[in-house]
Amino acid sequence: MAEGTTAKKRQVFIDWEEDAGQTLIFDATISEMHDSTADLSDHPVEGGADFTDHIRRTPDSIELEGIVTDDPLVIDRSTNAEEASTGGDPDQRAVSAYSWLMQAKDDAKLLRVYTRLRRYRNMAITGISVKRDAGESRIIRVRLSLREIMIAVTEQVETPTPALKAAPARRKKSKKGKKTKKEESDANKNKARSISSNLLGDQLTGALSGGAGNLQGI
Repeated sequence: MAEGTTAKKRQVFIDWEEDAGQTLIFDATISEMHDSTADLSDHPVEGGADFTDHIRRTPDSIELEGIVTDDPLVIDRSTNAEEASTGGDPDQRAVSAYSWLMQAKDDAKLLRVYTRLRRYRNMAITGISVKRDAGESRIIRVRLSLREIMIAVTEQVETPTPALKAAPARRKKSKKGKKTKKEESDANKNKARSISSNLLGDQLTGALSGGAGNLQGI
């Protein structure tokens, strides 16, 4: 295992995030293109402000060009058992490597990419180009594009239980200024009696002042 691990460190290899046993190792790497960028805010930033709020990291990406053969170099013989974990025939490593990559792309597998320059996690395949020459049927040249999937980590917290509020006291309706029907009826009767008494009083007064003859008409 120690020798196999040493061989891996000298090469570029890829495995699945969910299953490190699924591993693809390039026999040789022709080129690596590492791309890391950030988005900057277009709005002016006040002096003394926190600039981190105006710089946002974007997903990293990498492009690899490598070779996978049916007959790896002698230095890679120690990793043959791990390379066979792609699920294919060890004597058909090139074909197995291509099938492995296609499955990872079609099934949207998240991958880890290990290079001598940097290690990547949560990478998804965005493009696969494979070249195979007629005179080299046991070799494939792979151009691979991968892009990082940025995964946000959420934290769950318990919401506080709201305090129960006491029901507001019911105010008694004031009867001030309001009269019952009976009181209104009595008031109307008293008012009518008062009017009648006033009219009768006026008639008596006029009769007395007019003489006895006027009393007969009352």
